[in-house]
Amino acid sequence: MMTPSHESSRTHVHPVERLHEDHALILDKLRGAEDRIEAERKGNLVFDPTYWVNLAQFLHIFADIEHHAKEEQILFVAMQDEGISVDGGPIGAMLSEHAEHRALIGRIEDASREGREDECRDAVTEYIQLARQHIWKENEILFKMAIKALPEEVCEDIFHQFDRLEADHRTRHSQAWLEKLLREI
Repeated sequence: MMTPSHESSRTHVHPVERLHEDHALILDKLRGAEDRIEAERKGNLVFDPTYWVNLAQFLHIFADIEHHAKEEQILFVAMQDEGISVDGGPIGAMLSEHAEHRALIGRIEDASREGREDECRDAVTEYIQLARQHIWKENEILFKMAIKALPEEVCEDIFHQFDRLEADHRTRHSQAWLEKLLREI
């Protein structure tokens, strides 16, 4: 499976569609992790620290560094510029949950590297639950607000900013390395 390729931003009607694609990939990998947890707990698979470290790296590099950056540095800023408040609103709530995601990714990586099987699986399970709720809130509430609030010219600028961020990210983390990581989880 490849990371989402957004070569042609103009195939999307709104920038949030690209974020929906990211969400789909993240949820797909989390479903695989959930299946692995069940298989490990049943004794059908042994605990494989490499798998869990790879999952943590994917979550850190793709979900956090790339995806959350598109939201935090680009979309949320544009929404604020259009008058949507951070404090006490859905943007503030999403930022708080992004911090929770980061803490859980650290727990997953530490526990997997140190062979603390139950702690690793518990942290992954907690991440999955938080991510599913978080993605639902973004898809069903926040992104719908963005569609209503952001004028077309702002959306065009967001597409260009997404392109630049993704290009920079893929320069720092090679596409081939990311694809290899995705195949391993």
